[in-house]
Formats: sequence, C-alpha cells, structure tokens
Amino acid sequence: MSNVSLIPYLEPGDGKFSLNIVSPDPPADSEKQTRYPFQLLNDADPFSRLFEARIVSGGEQSATRLFLLVQRDSYRYKPDEIWSLTNPDLDGYWQQTFSAVSSGNNLQNRFFPLKETAFPEGGLLPFRSLFYCTHKKLFFHPPCPSCGTPLELCENDQLLSLKGLTPYGSTLKRYLFCPSCQQEGSDVYTYIREDTDPPIVKDCYGLVRSWRDIAAGRIASREFPCANCPEQTACYGETAFCTERIIPFNFFPSYILAFRAGSMSAVDFLPLISGAAIDEIVPPLIEKKQHGRLTALLEWRQTHGNGDLFLYNGKPEQFLEILYLKLSFLGDISRIVLAPDTAPMPLDIFAVIDCLWVNCRTTTACCRVCGTIKQNCSPWDRAKRTQVRLRHLTRRRHATA
Repeated sequence: MSNVSLIPYLEPGDGKFSLNIVSPDPPADSEKQTRYPFQLLNDADPFSRLFEARIVSGGEQSATRLFLLVQRDSYRYKPDEIWSLTNPDLDGYWQQTFSAVSSGNNLQNRFFPLKETAFPEGGLLPFRSLFYCTHKKLFFHPPCPSCGTPLELCENDQLLSLKGLTPYGSTLKRYLFCPSCQQEGSDVYTYIREDTDPPIVKDCYGLVRSWRDIAAGRIASREFPCANCPEQTACYGETAFCTERIIPFNFFPSYILAFRAGSMSAVDFLPLISGAAIDEIVPPLIEKKQHGRLTALLEWRQTHGNGDLFLYNGKPEQFLEILYLKLSFLGDISRIVLAPDTAPMPLDIFAVIDCLWVNCRTTTACCRVCGTIKQNCSPWDRAKRTQVRLRHLTRRRHATA
C-alpha cells in the first residue's frame, strides 16, 4: 500500500503554502449539487487526465499555477486479443516518465517535484485514493464500509481469482479491497462496474452509499469525516445527497506528476498566431464549458492586454509571418515527440496538439511569443511522448504478431 497522501499538501494554514485543486465556485444559476469540483483541463488521453492546481498562501492568495497529470480511474482503451496492455505495463511507463522528467537534463519540462512521492532508491509512488465532499469542502481517504479501515488497491491475483475476479497482473482491471475483510465473500470496489462483474463488485456510487453505517456512527473510522456532520441525514437519508456531494479526485491509488503551468492551450494559441483576436476565441470556450482553458486565456490577456502581436500587422508580409509561425510551431511539436532519445515513430498531430500548452512570456510580437515554445510547449511533454510511444509500440506489436 502507498502511504503517500495528497491531503497534507491540501491543508491550508497560517503562513503556510498549500495546494488548491478545487476550481472556483460555478455561476449562481448552475447546478451546484452536481458540478464537478476540479479544474479539468484535458480529458482526451486514454490513460491520464490533466488538472489545474494552484499553490496558495495562508491568505488564499494564488502564488503559482500548476498542472497535475493524474492517472485515470477508467482507461479509455480497448484490450487487444493478441497483445493486451496490463497494469504492470502502465506502472512501468509511469516510472519511465518520472525518470525522464525528474532528471537534471530535463528541467525545461518545468517539472515540479512533490516531496515524499518517490521510493528512496528511486521511482514514483502512487498517491492514495482521495475523495472530496463538495458541501463541507473536505478531502478524505475512502474507508472500508464494514470495518472503517482504509481501502487499498488489490494486486494479489490469487485473492482476485478466489473471488472470481479479473487478475491485476494480466489486465487493466483494478479493484479496491479491505485487507482486514478479505474473506471470499467480502465486497470489492471499482470505479465503473461492468455487467459481467459478480455481485460482490460495487461501483463508485455503491461505495459512497455503503458508508451509511459509518456516517451514523455504528462503525468507527478515522478516515471518514461525516460521522459528526449535521448533514448526514440529508446525505444518507431519503434525499441521498451523498452520491452528488462526494466526488473522487482519484478513486484508485494514482500516479501524479506536477508541472509549472503553461500560459494557454496550443488549441487556443494556434488561432492567435493565425490572426484571430482573443475575443473571437473566448465565446466557443464558454459554449463548450472549457473553463480551464478560458481562465488561462483571460489571465494571459489581463496580464498582457490585447496589444498588436504581429510585426507586420495589416501588411502584405503578415501572411509570410503567420506561415513562419505555424511552421515553427509544427517543428517544435515534432522535436517534442520525436526527441533524439526516442526511436522514430509516426507523428499523430491530432493526438498531440490537444495536449500541448504554450508558455508565452512576451507580447511584443507573435514571432517572439512563438520563440518560447521550444522549451516550454507542453510542460508534460515527456509524459505525452511516453503515451505516444505506447500507442506506437502497440501498433508495431500488432504488425509483427
């Protein structure tokens, strides 16, 4: 079991810097009960998600924006009959990524190391499962509904086989279980339950609802914060608000990498260097509810204004300037994915561009802005490169099978 908890990073205090992963409150006319409380920036990758976080002082003044690359709870990947990926495979890719971004030669990746997240001999440790109550604004680790002790990720294939469950070592299936209640008939928990799962498998909502006895005080748990909450009747009574108010940040123990945030998404940067005004980019983001990208773009405009970004604005030479910027941008993307230390692979531009973020330090001209891409585009480029490498490796294995 990983003993690394994100909670100490999230606890504010006087004169203490803390990590804030909760997004600002939604507009007054939105559904507060069901809103997702975290600032999700990118959900397109099959194995990870990108969140925005902020380092804040004791006075809740934002100091530094961060990106958190977090292992997914539910992979968007279809297993292959000939050569399937497994949980140990993905563990290995996360370790390779951590080794790459944490090395002294790769500081340009803007890696932001978190204390106590690595083995003493090297290697990345997963953070414990983490849930959040949107009503009381509290984080906690999920307890066992039967005895109140912490739930853990089950990596014991023999025990899983005894329960009639899919093994951990040869698939991508994962289950939370209680080591103290691991008898054959005890429940296990997964993020999304499948129709073929046996009755002992409960999903995320089933786990949250099963904390009813702990909330009522019939079972003691040091992990669970709801036992003395005045809202427990609303959450675990007839209204059953618990499944709306309690949201997992990471249901399973998950690898998390932190990076200093970029200025804007590459998807928004491309129209900007093509001559579009920021006011033209904002409405589609509002319509699609891309709050993370919208906030980043507006903060950049607040800092740098709407000034002229081109050297040849309105002149015939502007066409050539825009062409140069786009070709330079494509070249920088190629250098990110096709790095010297990787084997040649096809560049899937559509898979990559959605995950890139650009760090813009100047607004004198777009060509100077573009000049900062080389070292700061995609603060998590090593992670993305590993995922692209993973997809290419899978295709290559199919071709040689």
